[in-house]
Amino acid sequence: MNRYTKARSRRYSGYPAFLLMPCLATTALAQTAATGLEEVVVTGSHIRRDNFDLTSPLDVVSNVDIAQTGAAKIGETLYNQTFNFGVSRVQNFLGGTQLTDGTATNSNLRGLGVGATLNLMNGKRTLTNANFGYPQMAIERIETLLDGASALYGSNAIGGVQNFVPYTRYNGLEVMADYRQREDGGGAETLFGVMGGFSSETDNFVFAFELQDRDAILTYDIPYFTNVAASASGAGHPGTYFVPTRDANGVLNRNPTTGAVVTPATPDPTCGNQTNNPGNVNSIPGNRRFGVVNGTTCSFYFGEFWDYIPDLEAMKFYAHYDHEFNDRLRMNFEAIFDQATDTRRGSPVDFGANANIVHNILSNGVIPGEHPGNPFRAMNSAGQPLFAQDANGDGVPDRNPATNEVILSGAPTDPSSGVAFNEDVRISGWRPLGKDFQGLPGVSNDDNSSPLINKPTFSRYNGGLEVKVTDNWFLDADYTYNQYKDLQTRADASPNAIALGLEGRLGPNQNMWFNPFGTSQIECQNRVCGSTITSSTSAAYNSQFVMDQVAYRSTWNSDTTMQIFDLVMSSGKLFSLPGGEAGLAVGYQWLDYEEDYYADSHRAGCDSWSLGCDSDFNEGRVTNSYFAEIDLPLMDNKAGNLSVNLAGRYTEVEELESFDPKVGIVYSPLDMLSLRASWGTSFQAPSLREQKSIVNVTRETADPTCANSGGNCSPATRNFVVNSVAGDPLLEPETAESFNVGFTVRLLDGDLILQADWVNIDFTDRITQFPGDAILNADAANYRTYFTAQCGATPTQACLSTAHAAWVGGLNSPLIEHAGFDLSRIITSYINAASVETTQIDMSVDYALDLGGAGQLRLGASATNIQQFEYQSVQNGPITDAKGKVNEGTAYPALPEWRVAPQVSWTLGAHNVTLLGEYHTSVFVRMVGPNELTLPAYSRFNLAYSFRFNDFLSDNSEGSITVGAFNAFDQLATPYNTAGGYNSQLEDPIGRTWYARFTQSF
Repeated sequence: MNRYTKARSRRYSGYPAFLLMPCLATTALAQTAATGLEEVVVTGSHIRRDNFDLTSPLDVVSNVDIAQTGAAKIGETLYNQTFNFGVSRVQNFLGGTQLTDGTATNSNLRGLGVGATLNLMNGKRTLTNANFGYPQMAIERIETLLDGASALYGSNAIGGVQNFVPYTRYNGLEVMADYRQREDGGGAETLFGVMGGFSSETDNFVFAFELQDRDAILTYDIPYFTNVAASASGAGHPGTYFVPTRDANGVLNRNPTTGAVVTPATPDPTCGNQTNNPGNVNSIPGNRRFGVVNGTTCSFYFGEFWDYIPDLEAMKFYAHYDHEFNDRLRMNFEAIFDQATDTRRGSPVDFGANANIVHNILSNGVIPGEHPGNPFRAMNSAGQPLFAQDANGDGVPDRNPATNEVILSGAPTDPSSGVAFNEDVRISGWRPLGKDFQGLPGVSNDDNSSPLINKPTFSRYNGGLEVKVTDNWFLDADYTYNQYKDLQTRADASPNAIALGLEGRLGPNQNMWFNPFGTSQIECQNRVCGSTITSSTSAAYNSQFVMDQVAYRSTWNSDTTMQIFDLVMSSGKLFSLPGGEAGLAVGYQWLDYEEDYYADSHRAGCDSWSLGCDSDFNEGRVTNSYFAEIDLPLMDNKAGNLSVNLAGRYTEVEELESFDPKVGIVYSPLDMLSLRASWGTSFQAPSLREQKSIVNVTRETADPTCANSGGNCSPATRNFVVNSVAGDPLLEPETAESFNVGFTVRLLDGDLILQADWVNIDFTDRITQFPGDAILNADAANYRTYFTAQCGATPTQACLSTAHAAWVGGLNSPLIEHAGFDLSRIITSYINAASVETTQIDMSVDYALDLGGAGQLRLGASATNIQQFEYQSVQNGPITDAKGKVNEGTAYPALPEWRVAPQVSWTLGAHNVTLLGEYHTSVFVRMVGPNELTLPAYSRFNLAYSFRFNDFLSDNSEGSITVGAFNAFDQLATPYNTAGGYNSQLEDPIGRTWYARFTQSF
């Protein structure tokens, strides 16, 4: 049976392509040659040739390498590449801005950002991240070009290019079944795939299909991390409220300067109640108590509501067909269809910045004391309950019509003098749902968490013609259509419904109350809350109808399309030079990109507690590019081989223009040695969103005004704050200049291969947000001037508290919003202001040793050393050294100085044992008081055993069984106080995972 031969390469990086060719796709290339179109194209050149040297470093990961990683997703393979920084193999549930998306793993070459890496599928641009594309068993290899390549490929190729190359030749049928299970439970995963096809002299057909089903790993499955995670939010439930204080006579305390009633932040009296869910109703395992009092705030611990790995159901389909009409004309067609449903849990309803909106809707701007669930019994400074005047005997306290303040009785502490009353209060820090155990809305899960559902669909179609115009000239014409559709949903709450419910105006008769207080769960009297669960017949109980009016399922959709037409004319035999035949490629690319985004009516109408206002977004643009590349073999004699490659690309993106040249040279003075160098410029066009929309990004941020707040808030508290970033149509492209110098040495008849590449990238005009910290610090300086004027040079805490309340209540910068005293939103914009320069060295060694009768041993390692990584957030701003740091709160990932990936593989006949490792040096996190918080050096290993067999199910069949352990030595991540409790870009929180894989081909 004539079937493909799987490549046995192990990450051969950067040496000349004539050395790579035997390792790439032996049979596939041979079959291509047999069809008459002999020349081929690899990543890093548009010129068709049968052998050539590359002037750029090229990393190749074969299908065998992918299988040896034990990865169920390609993203896990990328995680192991030492030059790929900031790739999360396991999605940290708060590690990014897209909280619903656990399916995304993006390449991030050199740590310059995912937008600075260009992803290709079979040489053509794609819309999606690495986990969407070809079924894993259909990927023949992954080629990564490790220097700037805009001269060849256009925008985004600053850090390099990653090309996923599928099988296009196959005879027979192969099935694959994979199962894996975390040793400590959770995350069971099955993967089933099938690939088949046929090849003839004129036709080739390949198809592949893959199904994936994975159970979630919940945060409370691994309390090792959640117990230290930064998961306390000041937007609590039960919440914190501004509650009036009174003197010994029951008279409201007022600010002596402004006359305003003093209303310090006060936790809901149910906060921290030890009863914590009597009867364990709807309880989340590991659930903390009903809020925790931190100073004057009721904190909400949200961590246990989230997942480390979401539940996932996914399918992928790929088909390729090509037909050779004659020895000069071939057509090809490729289709991909992927679909996934990613379901994770989240906080019942997230924090929001809309308390002020609610109070603006309320008739008197406050939650009235008459609210049936209001727990804030009016008391004097001695803690004695107060009573109000009730002149008409209707049981409702009389109020001053001018101020709406309750009128005390003649003897306000005497129960017989009037009626009991509660204080009017305002929301300080609160969320509409929390660790409730009754009165749950229909949108919640049974355990009271919120289902966050992400349903992406990716489709891609490519058709092309390959024409051999003359014996030396080829014409390639290709059309590619990409579409990525995404539907996302999560629980949210309606500020309008909340406001109606706080005044008892919900329902068809407008007489139903919504209770925001903890008394919806636990009864209280005189601000003392015991163990009695609130009865469902109580007016303080939130009925199902009320909760379904307040909470709703928020949805938003996106539909992104990209159409590409490529036209390339090339010749590998343009004219003769002393070193051989010159090659030339010229081409044109037309690219149409469109993005359509639309949200539900609640968000479009600014009726969203968590997500604020949103608006539809429908924009598009066309890019035209013209490029040329020439390869000049200048020398081939006793002094060695010398080739020079020149390339250039001119790009128009609407009003933006960029011309990017590249020069490369490769010199081989000896058969065993190859030297290479390249220089070029690259660019990255602003995204449509950066130019034309407002993007909401969540970041953990501290409020510097808290240092002088008189206790209203703590300067040590870092809340998750929304940064609303406005687009700028005048943004310029980001630009970069890249240098590369490297070598490859082959020793011991090619059994030992050593290589190294030095890469320098100077990345300027980076598009970044105007720093939120700069806005906050400027506001804090203005606040310092204000409170000094109000309170003098030595202010009292009481005066600072009053001044701070006034400042955040409306005197502060209009670019800053607060929910009570908690920082909630910063409004900023995109600017061309940042820059970064990095110098990195990639190294690898590969040694094959024949042990005779004891088999074959293969030893290898790849490594990346960061020598320099410095950035400026704004022009003329301070230069920050990011090397060896986690880089919290910045646009840059964790960047250990060294990353190393060793490998040991032993083969004896049908048996193979492989040990794959990863290692990084220690990284600095932050200062904690006078001490440095540092993550120590970390290593992890995967171990696998494989057995190959023949003629098991049928004659001329072959197959294999692999059993292995991911993180075989159970090396867990270092826990520390951060989102999720660990660093998902560097370390593994999951622990040892066992897997087994069976493959059979016919």
